[in-house]
Amino acid sequence: MQLPITDVINIYQFSRVGNVETYTTSPVYSNINACITPQGTDIQTSGDVPAYQLFEAFLYDLTVVIHNGDKMVNTNGTVYIVDGVPYVTNTDYLQYIRVLARQVV
Repeated sequence: MQLPITDVINIYQFSRVGNVETYTTSPVYSNINACITPQGTDIQTSGDVPAYQLFEAFLYDLTVVIHNGDKMVNTNGTVYIVDGVPYVTNTDYLQYIRVLARQVV
C-alpha cells in the first residue's frame, strides 16, 4: 500500500505556560511530505467551541516528533491542529506517522 503525497507541511510546536498558550514563531519541522484526507463530511461543534472538521494525516518522515496541540500548516496556508497522540507505524513494508487533526471551519 502506498499513500499519495497530497500536502507539504510545516509543523509549529504548541506550548502552554500558566494561562498562556502559544506556538513557535518559526516551524520546528519544514517541508514534510504528508497525505491529508478528511475523515468524513461531518462538521463537529460543541457549545461555544468553533465548528471544525476532522482530518487524518500520514506523515512520511519518522524523525518528526509531533504532539497533541501542535499546528500543521500546508503550503496553501490551511491550518490543522493535532488532536490526541500520533501513532507511529514502522515495519518493513510501511513507515509513517498517523495523526488525527482538526481544521476550524
